[in-house]
Amino acid sequence: MKKVSSNILFLLGGLAVALSFLPYLFWGQDSIFIYHDQLDGELIAYLLHARHLGETGPFPEFMGGAARTALTVPAPMFVLLYTIMDAHLALASMQLLGSLVGYVGMCLLVRELWKYISLDRITGVQETSDIWENMGWVETLVTVFVSVLFAYLPFLPVYGLSQYGLPLLVYSVLRICGAKKSGCPCRMSSWKEIIKNFLPWMYVVLYGLGSSLVLCGFGVLAVGAVAGLWMSVMHLTTSHGGKKAEPIAKTRGKEAGRVLLATGLLLMTYIIENIPLLQQMLLGQGVVSHKEEYVLHGAKFLLAFVENFVSGKVHTNDFHSLFLIGIVVAFVMFLLTKKHGKLVKLMSLLMGFILSIALLSALWDCHMGVALREKLGSLGSFQLNRLLWMTPMLWYLLLALSLLGMVSLLRESWTNLQGAEPRKKTVSGVLLCVLAAMTLFTGVNVLWNSHLKPNAIKAVNGKYDAISFSDYLALGVMEQVEAYLQETTGKEKDEYRVVSFGIDPAAALYHGFYCLDGYSNNYDVAYKQAFRKVIAPELARNDYIRQNFDDWGNRCYLFSSECPGYYTIEKGGFYLKDYQIDTQALMDIAGVDCYLFSAVYIENAESQGLALMRELPFETEESYYRIFLYQVVSDNSGI
Repeated sequence: MKKVSSNILFLLGGLAVALSFLPYLFWGQDSIFIYHDQLDGELIAYLLHARHLGETGPFPEFMGGAARTALTVPAPMFVLLYTIMDAHLALASMQLLGSLVGYVGMCLLVRELWKYISLDRITGVQETSDIWENMGWVETLVTVFVSVLFAYLPFLPVYGLSQYGLPLLVYSVLRICGAKKSGCPCRMSSWKEIIKNFLPWMYVVLYGLGSSLVLCGFGVLAVGAVAGLWMSVMHLTTSHGGKKAEPIAKTRGKEAGRVLLATGLLLMTYIIENIPLLQQMLLGQGVVSHKEEYVLHGAKFLLAFVENFVSGKVHTNDFHSLFLIGIVVAFVMFLLTKKHGKLVKLMSLLMGFILSIALLSALWDCHMGVALREKLGSLGSFQLNRLLWMTPMLWYLLLALSLLGMVSLLRESWTNLQGAEPRKKTVSGVLLCVLAAMTLFTGVNVLWNSHLKPNAIKAVNGKYDAISFSDYLALGVMEQVEAYLQETTGKEKDEYRVVSFGIDPAAALYHGFYCLDGYSNNYDVAYKQAFRKVIAPELARNDYIRQNFDDWGNRCYLFSSECPGYYTIEKGGFYLKDYQIDTQALMDIAGVDCYLFSAVYIENAESQGLALMRELPFETEESYYRIFLYQVVSDNSGI
């Protein structure tokens, strides 16, 4: 009965995660996705790689023909999804797959670590028919609930398994360490044994194919290498302890070798799929990145460290600050009882790991760190604070272990004390209730900030005005523009070039137009300098957009001093009174006919060498944008 109940809880948790996919099916292209760092850039990377699958040359549609390294996909294996289904469905599928992997991985990892604590070992996993053996239904409920919370954290699906897949990666490495056989098929007695031994190795490769080297993979490799080397040192130390220590030394030696082998396998996977990027970064081959012109700004070390530890950085918002105090109190309680030595050691290791990551990231981002990074050229722009992408997994492991430890402590108090020390019973019960309340409050916040929220609200409130997938990418409007240009010019899309203002260039790229603008974190610095001439008049009129482009420049967009900071402009009464643009420089970049897609009417268009091709803008009744179509006809001397 216990096994049945535990398995039912596990399946119900998986169902709770899978249900988050339903709103995407219901809304289709009207689904709401986070557009920053997703619809504006990474989605286009997947689409272009899918459209040019098997090719090796540049992308002709992107920024005048940028190299493929300008759009390196964060999770290469998911490109296949974009070849077999619509982009919105592929993106939703990435969310579902990532969340499910995160849920299963966290469940298995928590169960494995709790077995280490309760059964006095972390490796040498016993083969059991039920994954929840040695855990009661209460422990299973805690594990499932925390795992569901982790699965609902608002990680961007475009990053694939980079964050969601970490718990299952750690679990796989633990299984590799605890394997009883070498992994050679000829030494196994059955296909079942072969599968069990090879699945962890297969997932190591899948994680490499489904995650990003530059966003989190480098940190995973560093941790694997350090862990393997440390275990090797411990093996050498133990091997000199005499005959009694020989079996332990032998076991540690095998485990160290397996960790290093798994890390090497992951490294090789990353190298094979990132050869062009590594050649550019390490060997200087290919284009010179615009990162050479990055202007780095240092932060105060103490403030950066506290922020890293308490709240994290962008894309690592896991709401752990809501239960941080509870974890600390539980840790102190375990320490005082002196009955949970292994739990204290494990929690100390996890907390120390988090503190080390927060410290390294703060050192990299502080004024002293920035001063050193400026001497590294484009490598100085490397974001070491991406190490923080590993911390959500660590925080939720700490939460699960704290809850499980309090449950165990309370059970021991009620079973063994028999009324001798009622205060300990009361304290244990109160602390468990407080920590459980913090967890529930965290769950509410996770759900409220999850990807499920906006789509669920939209189902209840039809007037909910968040930008949807179809809004952001101008579905139903760009098709009108394409048809009009085809009818009036007789040219195919590869015979002219376009730029956008007030409409993210991703919309034009999504519809197959050949764009001169775009969002990239690694394009040719020469192209940035050439494009700067186009927007130089507007940059000179506003310090914000000038610094944004000159010091950073990932957004190679048209800007306006009349609406700085606005990359998308909803249709309405707004228009540009005095827009300054160097159209001759734009024509020089294009080399062929060029058109401007503008979300607003430009009053002084003629004086800028822009001819309005149709008085009425292109729009639909429900569209977010209206598009005014201009042709670049001459230099700025007038038409």
